[in-house]
Amino acid sequence: MSITPSNRQLKSETNRKTLLKSALDLFDRYGYSQVTVDDIVKNVNMSKGSFYNLFRSKSDLIIYRSEVLGEDILKSYAKLSSEPGYRMKNAVDKIRDLIIITIDTSTSSSNVAFLSQMFISVMNDPPEDAMNFYEQHQTDLIVSAIILGGQQNGEIRDDMNCDEILRAIHVFNRSLLLEWCYKKGKYNIIERNKDTIEIFCKGISGDKK
Repeated sequence: MSITPSNRQLKSETNRKTLLKSALDLFDRYGYSQVTVDDIVKNVNMSKGSFYNLFRSKSDLIIYRSEVLGEDILKSYAKLSSEPGYRMKNAVDKIRDLIIITIDTSTSSSNVAFLSQMFISVMNDPPEDAMNFYEQHQTDLIVSAIILGGQQNGEIRDDMNCDEILRAIHVFNRSLLLEWCYKKGKYNIIERNKDTIEIFCKGISGDKK
C-alpha cells in the first residue's frame, strides 16, 4: 500500500529541489569551494534556517543530488525496458543499455562542477554515511537480477560472482565519469567511449569466442 505524502512533506521536497538547483547553478558558475550556504539561499530568497532544516551541510547536497540522479536513471531504464521486444534482449545488451543510460543521464543532467565535487567529497571529506552510499546504487537490484539471469543461461561469465561483476560495473562507470570531469566535460562521453564500452561488455560476456 502506497502512502500519500503530506503537504508538509511535499513542500519540504520542493524546497530541497529548489535549493539543489540553486546550488548546482552556482557550483557551475563559481566552483563548489567558492559557493557558501549563504550564497545558495540568497540566490532563491530562502533563509539559512530553512536550508539547515533540510540539509546538515553543503556537502549533503552532493548525496541528495546523487539520490535524485539515481531516480532519473531508474526512470530512463524503466521507459526503455517497457519497449516492445526489450525482454528478448540478452543480459549483456541489457547491461550495456544500463551503462549508457547511467553515463548519459549523469552527464546530461549534472554539470562538471557537481560530478567533480562528488568524487572529491568521497575521497577527501566524506559525510559520515557517504562511504556506504557510494558502495551502492539504486540500480543495483536491477543489475544483479540481469547478471544472475545471464549467468544461468550462459550469457554472463560465471567465473566471477554477481557482487564482483556488479562492482566492476560500478568501477567502470565511475572511471568514465572521472575522465570526463578531468577533461572538463569537453566531449560527448558516449560517442567517445563506444569502443571502450564494447570492450567492457565483451569482458563480462559468457561468450568465450
